[in-house]
Amino acid sequence: MTVEAGQGSRLASLRPAVTTDSLAFTASLDTEVTRLLVCNTSAGALTFRVFHVDAGGAPSLTNALFYDMAIAAKATFDFNSVTTNSGIQLKTGDMLYVRASSVDTIAFNVYGVTASIAPQM
Repeated sequence: MTVEAGQGSRLASLRPAVTTDSLAFTASLDTEVTRLLVCNTSAGALTFRVFHVDAGGAPSLTNALFYDMAIAAKATFDFNSVTTNSGIQLKTGDMLYVRASSVDTIAFNVYGVTASIAPQM
């Protein structure tokens, strides 16, 4: 997939109310995730997980991008693709799942660029 664009728009924003895997985003078209911001809003250190799950799949150790990644109190983790097409490439139907080690304490914000479909002539 080739998408020539900047950081794109926000694709998802969530603060999970559970400590199990939560669906953050499903690609309705090919999508490049260009930035992922994970913010710990609590007063203590926590961990988080992010998974890139192929269409029809489920989160597992095999598709983990970040697994029990430590994040300090009041800190923000910033995954930022620095060049065109260096982000997380999602095919149509692929999903991003996230998990926080504590309820209502970690905010996940996903930014990216979604491919467009040319009009039929």
